[in-house]
Amino acid sequence: MGKFRKIRQNHIAIFALLLLIPIICGFIFSFSLSNGNITRAERKRDFLPKLNFSMAVDGEQLQKEFSPNSNAAVFGQKNSLTPPQAYEKLIKLDFSRKSALNYIYPGLGDFILDELKKREVLGCASKVIFNPSSKEVFTYVEGKDEKTFDYDKIFDDTAKQLGANEINLQIDCVFKKAETIEHLKSITVKRASFSTRYSSSSTNRKHNIFLAAQKISGIMINPGEVFSFNETVGPRTAERGFRLAPIIIYGKFEEGIGGGVCQVSTTLYNCALLAGLEAVSFSRHSLPVGYVEPSFDAMVSSKTDLKIKNTSKYPIYIKMTADGEKLSVTIYGEKAPTIRRRSVTTEVIPFETVTENDPNLKKGEVKVLFKGKNGLKSKGYLDYIVDGKVVKSILIRTDVYLPQPARIAIGTMEDEINLDTAPKQ
Repeated sequence: MGKFRKIRQNHIAIFALLLLIPIICGFIFSFSLSNGNITRAERKRDFLPKLNFSMAVDGEQLQKEFSPNSNAAVFGQKNSLTPPQAYEKLIKLDFSRKSALNYIYPGLGDFILDELKKREVLGCASKVIFNPSSKEVFTYVEGKDEKTFDYDKIFDDTAKQLGANEINLQIDCVFKKAETIEHLKSITVKRASFSTRYSSSSTNRKHNIFLAAQKISGIMINPGEVFSFNETVGPRTAERGFRLAPIIIYGKFEEGIGGGVCQVSTTLYNCALLAGLEAVSFSRHSLPVGYVEPSFDAMVSSKTDLKIKNTSKYPIYIKMTADGEKLSVTIYGEKAPTIRRRSVTTEVIPFETVTENDPNLKKGEVKVLFKGKNGLKSKGYLDYIVDGKVVKSILIRTDVYLPQPARIAIGTMEDEINLDTAPKQ
C-alpha cells in the first residue's frame, strides 16, 4: 500500500512539472525580448517607421503615407546598416534608384516618378535643314522648351532622410530651352569658300570632277568628327561611273580611272584650311599641279586619303558645285577667323633633257616631244588676319616636287638614193 502511494505521488509531481514548463518558457522568452531579441514586427517598426512623405512641385504639395517592408528591415539590421546605407547597398546590388526605394517603402519610388512625370513638359530640339542645291541653303524649324526633373538626385535626396517619420522635399524643375532661330542662323554662316578652274579639261575629266563633287555636297560634319574623302566618294571604278582621264603615277602623267578627282580633294582641302578646320591626313602629288599653288595640293588614291576634322563647337556643312569651268566649295558653320594661304618656293630643281632616236625623222632633224618642267621645293603657310593685319603665321607643310625632263627626238632615217637621177661617173 505504501509502495502504491509513492508511485502515485511521483505521477503527480511529473504532471505538475509539465504544467510549469509553458510558464517557465514564457518567462524565458519574455526575458530574452527584454534583452534585445525583438520580433519581426518590432524589428520593422524600430528600423523603419511609417513614413509620411511630402514633396512640393510648382507650388503644389503632394503627400502620401507609406508602410515599410519588413524584409527591408531585416536586410538592414542583418547587415548593420542604417536605412540610407541600406539604400546604397541595394544600388550596389544593381537595384535602380527607384527600385531601391520601392524595396524599402513599397510604392515610394513609383509615387515620386509617376507624379513628376505628370508634370513634365517634353520639348523638342530646333532643327537646321541643309539644302545645298537650293537657293535657300538653310531652312530652320524652331523647337519647344523642355521642363523635366533630376530624378536621380530626387531619389538620392529621399534616401538620405530614410528612417525619419516624415520627409519633406522641395523639388526643383530642370528647364532646357530650345535653340532660337537667331542662334541657328549664327552657327550656319559662311566660314570659307575656295574655287579652282578646269575649263580646259577633257570631257572625261570634267565628268569625274562633277561625280566626286556631287557625292560630297550636302555633307554635315559634327564637332570632333573626322571626314574621310575616300569613305565619302568611294572607290573610283568604272562600275561606279568614273572614267579614264590623266592621273599622276610615279612622277608621270598616265591615263587612269578617276582622273581629276584629286582636283576635288585639293579644292576641298584648301577650303577646309581657310575655314579653320584641321587637315589630319593629306598627301602631296609627286609633280606640281596647275590648278593650285605648291604646298596646297591634296592627292588622293586607294592608299592615300584626305581627312578633315571639325574642331569647332558646332556642325559644319559642305556645299560643292562643278559647272564645267569652275569647281567651288563653301563651308558653313559658326564664324571663323580670317585666314589666308601663302605658298613660298624655296628652291627650283632644274629639269634634265633626255634625247631619243627616232627612225621616222630624217637624220639630223630634231623634234621637241616635251619641253620639260622644273621641280621645286616649297612651304605652305597660313596667315591669320585681324583688322587687315597678319597677327600670326603658321607653317603647315614643306614639300618637294619632282622635275619633269624635257624629251627631244633626233632623226636617224637616212636619205634614199635615186639611181636614175644620180650623177654618172
